[in-house]
Amino acid sequence: KLTFDIKYNSENAFNYRIIKHKSFKIAGRHITTTGCDGKCFSEIMNFWRQSYADGTIERIKGTCDKPVLVSALYDKKSDMTFRYMLGSIYEKNMPPEGFTELTVPDMTWAVIFIESEEKNKLNIAKEWKRLSDWFYATGYCPADSMNLEVYHLNKDINNGKYRNEIWIPLT
Repeated sequence: KLTFDIKYNSENAFNYRIIKHKSFKIAGRHITTTGCDGKCFSEIMNFWRQSYADGTIERIKGTCDKPVLVSALYDKKSDMTFRYMLGSIYEKNMPPEGFTELTVPDMTWAVIFIESEEKNKLNIAKEWKRLSDWFYATGYCPADSMNLEVYHLNKDINNGKYRNEIWIPLT
């Protein structure tokens, strides 16, 4: 007889909320990349570097409605390619010329909060790697839709910490 005892370490538990959010629009620049052989990680990192170097990030900061950067992983294909957008939320302001608009549909989301006193200590990639354990422990199931990352540009006025968020749609 074989048995398993699986425990979830609450010491490393995520700070999260389940929210139902109405549709909203984001706009930005995007690339198409692939999840094959982890190629997407280096391509996305290079895309961020290029976006800082060519002024895209500053254009986003200067025109967005809220002080956040938003990245979206969407339009996933069976060959493991997908689009990765870097932009922000645009409800009132017009996005910069040449930006692609994307509608985020009404959905229920698991929003994972990552906080730190120091901006450079927010390691969102590390948190993604822990998510499969979190789904197993909580019983939530991710929907086959877009994923979002939200990067707050300013410290939270309530607790004085920097915050990033991972938004995962739920079934």
